[in-house]
Amino acid sequence: MDVGLLLLFLFVGFSLINYLFLSIVSRAKQAAVEESVDISVSVIVAAHNESENLKRHLPHILSQDYENFELIVIDDNSTDDTANVLERLCKSHGNLKYARLADVRGKKNAVTKGVELAKYEWLLLTDADCWPSSDKWIESMFAHLSSNTNLILGYSPFYKSSGLVNALARVDAFIIGVQYLSFALYGIPYMGVGRNLAYRKSLFHQTGGFGNHLNVLSGDDDLFVQDAASFSHTAVRMSRDAQTISKSKSSFNSWFSQKRRHSSTGFYYKTATLITLGLIQINILGFYTALILNIIHGTHIWAVGVLVLIRFYSQYFVLKKIALKLGEIDLLLLSLILEFPIIIFNLLAGFSNILYKNRRWN
Repeated sequence: MDVGLLLLFLFVGFSLINYLFLSIVSRAKQAAVEESVDISVSVIVAAHNESENLKRHLPHILSQDYENFELIVIDDNSTDDTANVLERLCKSHGNLKYARLADVRGKKNAVTKGVELAKYEWLLLTDADCWPSSDKWIESMFAHLSSNTNLILGYSPFYKSSGLVNALARVDAFIIGVQYLSFALYGIPYMGVGRNLAYRKSLFHQTGGFGNHLNVLSGDDDLFVQDAASFSHTAVRMSRDAQTISKSKSSFNSWFSQKRRHSSTGFYYKTATLITLGLIQINILGFYTALILNIIHGTHIWAVGVLVLIRFYSQYFVLKKIALKLGEIDLLLLSLILEFPIIIFNLLAGFSNILYKNRRWN
């Protein structure tokens, strides 16, 4: 066996192990919501110049079919009509309250303010540009909750629209979601998404809030989960009713800037997590590189074909079951087609953060 074919064999073998690891997402049981749960919840939303999104999406949160919850919106120094929108909504919804940051700004400070104002132990976080997939969102996130659970990771897809950027963003979010959900199901959570994340107020204080990474522009979700992992028993919610949805960026530049912002937190991950995630990325890049080199070399084409078939069939088989479960079946083929370009964009985002550090993200 020549070196090129051996490398391809090794990359395919590692891929099969990875797909077996990810398959836990499709195998995990999610209990159906049968009745309302008796847990009081504080929903927290941080908003900076999001008046139109607040006007559009807050009613979907306020109309949740849930007995006891409050909605707290923290105005992060907005200069638009945010204050007036919130004031009008407060007049018709007694469980809505809001506050404005005065001397500081930034999402982490806004969320911290929301935690201070929350009167309930359980906190449910989402973003101003998100809306619940159903009026059972809160109920589904807290259904059949174990007494020792203090952190809940939800899934948050992007809304389907036209265009390549939307396809890239949706596939990227799907792949990231499958990855962090699978790790959490194995008991080693390393991240969540602030668009759909819940934890106890006591856990927030136990971990010191965002104190360990307050100087990092991003990370109110993944770096917090990383800090909280050693203190927490984590639950995962994957039902469609438990999801929140948001619109993806509309231009490539804005999407890539978002990728840069998210990847910038990776430098603060624990070493073991960083190595594991890095190996997964390197394996995908290595597979495609070895495949191209073997095709160019032109020998053992039949063996190359068999290995490629095994690899893609395994990927298709595992991701199909997961996509059906998460309601993302239309992404199945796209996830295979766009896998390689997304890996390239991830690497470019990481390298660009090393070469150029943005001190404030838009």
